[in-house]
Amino acid sequence: MIRFYGDIGVCPHNYSLVFNCKIYPHIGLISQFMMENQTFIAEITDPEMTANEFYHSIPCFIQILEKHGYIGTTLKLAKHALTALYLFLDIHALGYHPGIMWIWFDEIRKTMGSSWLHWRRILKFYESFAASGDIDGNRKYMYKTSGFEGLPSWCQEAITGLLEQKRREFREAGTIRTYRYSCISFCHFLISKGFKNFESLSPAIIKEYAVRDKHKTFKGRATRFVIVRAFLRYLDEYGYTKMHHLDECLISGTAPEERIIDILSDEQMEKIERYRSEHHSPVELRDIAIVLLGLRMGFRSYDILSLRFQDIDWNKRQISIVMKKTKTQINLPMPVEVGNALYMYIMSGRPQVDTEYIFLKSKAPYGKLSGKVCTNALYRILPERRSVKGGGFHVTRRTFATNLLRNHAGIDAVMDALGHRDPTSVMKYLLLDEERIQQCGLSLESAGILMKEAWHEV
Repeated sequence: MIRFYGDIGVCPHNYSLVFNCKIYPHIGLISQFMMENQTFIAEITDPEMTANEFYHSIPCFIQILEKHGYIGTTLKLAKHALTALYLFLDIHALGYHPGIMWIWFDEIRKTMGSSWLHWRRILKFYESFAASGDIDGNRKYMYKTSGFEGLPSWCQEAITGLLEQKRREFREAGTIRTYRYSCISFCHFLISKGFKNFESLSPAIIKEYAVRDKHKTFKGRATRFVIVRAFLRYLDEYGYTKMHHLDECLISGTAPEERIIDILSDEQMEKIERYRSEHHSPVELRDIAIVLLGLRMGFRSYDILSLRFQDIDWNKRQISIVMKKTKTQINLPMPVEVGNALYMYIMSGRPQVDTEYIFLKSKAPYGKLSGKVCTNALYRILPERRSVKGGGFHVTRRTFATNLLRNHAGIDAVMDALGHRDPTSVMKYLLLDEERIQQCGLSLESAGILMKEAWHEV
C-alpha cells in the first residue's frame, strides 16, 4: 500500500523502502556513529550528487555490472547495498560523497555478517563508476590507507622523486613497488627517531637502521639495503642531506650462491599427461594450456598471461611474442599438444568475451589474468610442488631448457628458444644432461695420475 502511495505521489517513495525488513537493519543512524565520524560527515559540504540523483544512478550502475558479466547474487546485493546507502543519505539530508559512504560502511559493517567483503567490493565498484562512468574489473582495489599517505611531506617528496627516476629508467612495476616499500620503511624508522627532515642524517643512524633490520634471509636484507643505498644517493644528489656518501654506510652485497637446478621428474610429466586426458572443466582446460605453454615452449608466466590471439599463427603453427623481461622477440614452433590444449580452452573453457587476451578469469568480470595464476595452475595438477622451496611455475621453463639439451640441441638453439642473450644463463642446465656430462670426463692418465699398484707390506 505504501509503495502504491509512493508511486502516485501521496507520500515519499522511500517510505516503502524503509519497511523492507532486509534493508532496514543496514540503514544506520548517524546519531549512533562514533563522534569523530559524525564530525567528519558534518564537515563535508561538497557532495558529488544529491541523494535522489544517487538513487536514480543505481539502475545505470547495475547495467554496468551486467555489461562486465556479473549476474545473480552480485546484482541483487548491489541493489540492496546501494538502496540502504540511499536511505541513510535521504534520512539524514546528506548527498553522496565517497568519504560519507566509507564511514557509513565502517559503522554498519557489523550488520553484514560474513558478506561484508562482498559489500565492500560493490561499494568500491560504485565509487569507480561515480568517478568515471565505468568499473575496472581487472583492477586490484586498495581498501586501506597506504603507508606512503601517512608520511609527512618531506618524506613523500623525496620518495616520489626517486620513484619517478626509476620509472624513467624503465623499471618494472614490481620493482617500483619494492623501492616504494623499502623507502617507506626507512622513513618510518627516521620518524620514530624524531627526524623532521633528512638534513641531520648521519652514519650512526644509518648503522642503527641496519642493525634493526628484521629480514630473516641474507637475500632479503641485501635487497632492502640496495634500495636504501639508492635512496641515500638520491638524497645526496639532490641536496637533502648535509653529509655526503652516506650510502657507503650500508653493505648490500652477499656471497654468490649456486643452486642445484630443479626440474620436473618423468613421473610428474606422466602425471601432467594423465591430468590432461581426464580433466575437462573450464578452469582445468585453462590450467592444462598454461602449463603446456611453459613446459613445451618455455614461456614465462607473465608472457603466457599476456598472450593474445594475434600472437598465434595457426596456419604456420607458431607463436610470436616479445618477452616482457628481456624485450626480445621470439618466434617458436607451436607443438601439436600445445595447439590442441589452446584450442580446447578457447572453444570449451574460455568465457565468450570480446578481448584480445586468450587467458581470462573464469568468473565475472572476465578480464585478463594476473598474479600467481600460472603457479596455482601447476599446483592444481601437481600438488606436491607446493612443498618444494622455490617450486613455482618457473620450473616448467627449466624443464623445457633441460629437455632441449638432452635432445642434443646446441647452446645457441637453447638461447634462441629461451630468448637469452648471455650463454652463461644456459650453462647451468648442462649439469642435468647426464649423457653429455659423461662425455666430459677425463681419464686418470690424461690428468697425470698413474694407475699403479700401491700395496706395501708392513
